[in-house]
Amino acid sequence: ISTPAGIALGVGSANTASNVLDDYEFGDFTPTWTAVGSGSITGTPTNFAKYVKSGRQVTVSVSTIFQTSGTFTDYRLDNLPFTQSMIGAGSGVEYGQQGVGLMIQGVNSSTQFFVKRYDAAFIANAYIMVNYTYITTS
Repeated sequence: ISTPAGIALGVGSANTASNVLDDYEFGDFTPTWTAVGSGSITGTPTNFAKYVKSGRQVTVSVSTIFQTSGTFTDYRLDNLPFTQSMIGAGSGVEYGQQGVGLMIQGVNSSTQFFVKRYDAAFIANAYIMVNYTYITTS
């Protein structure tokens, strides 16, 4: 059943607010990155960043190529498309150098998360791909 206020799910004739999908969007966003530790990002990262928002749930997918120097333990991504109301879940992979798994650590009430390697510090010029799902404040 389609209504002017959204799409009613799982109902016949009774349309209630609890079963109406009335907030869905998708698009691109531009994350900003910081190297955490004694290293730095020396060039502008190449980002391919997309998001899907369904109700208050947001999923972002980011693929990034870095030019870096030094050693560091984490990357911080800022500028998520919506503010987190609770920390989400995510994972990723460093695919250009060593093919290791990545853990995503969200920051509550912010538009950022941290990307951490499972086994050690990042090496220079990482290529990473991450997915992260969280609940937004609106």
